[in-house]
Amino acid sequence: METDERLRALLRETPGSVPAFRGDLQRVAARARIRRWRRRAAVGGVAAVLMAGVALPLGLLYGLRGSNHSPSPVSQLLVRPVLAAQIHVPSGAVDVATSDGALWVSGFGVVSRLDPVTDRVVAKIRTPGTEDYSSIAVGEGSVWVSADNGDVYRIDPSTNRVVATVHVGGPFRGSPWGRAAFGSRARWEDVAT
Repeated sequence: METDERLRALLRETPGSVPAFRGDLQRVAARARIRRWRRRAAVGGVAAVLMAGVALPLGLLYGLRGSNHSPSPVSQLLVRPVLAAQIHVPSGAVDVATSDGALWVSGFGVVSRLDPVTDRVVAKIRTPGTEDYSSIAVGEGSVWVSADNGDVYRIDPSTNRVVATVHVGGPFRGSPWGRAAFGSRARWEDVAT
């Protein structure tokens, strides 16, 4: 082997200031071969474990091919995802919130109300300043939308109109960490400074 010969040559070329190596060259070469074998075995073992880690879940997903059982709905979803509907929102989509029977999408200057039954935009509510960092939340019978200029709009879902605009400070522009949330009978606007 080329490596063994190279090792022997290096051991023979000991500098004069270092005492000569008097060990058994055969034993050193045998140790080197054992270490190489151990490394290869370890790499092979790791590869086998990784392959088993992939093969086992795939085997469980696909099941046995010879069985007469139909695949479970979960495995069908995991294997073949299906797009149920696609709704075009002309103003774009920055953030999404849901309420009873409606999907609210904040876009660029507009909040769109979508009907999940008909898959259509049923209302567009003008909200100036809702741009890249706007956020939307639903609670206490209202839809709350933050605008990049520091305003928060309150939308009445029964009329699809802005019923209040509150300036909470800002601008939010450049602060992608601002999020709207609703809980404990209070509306919160968290803005990283």
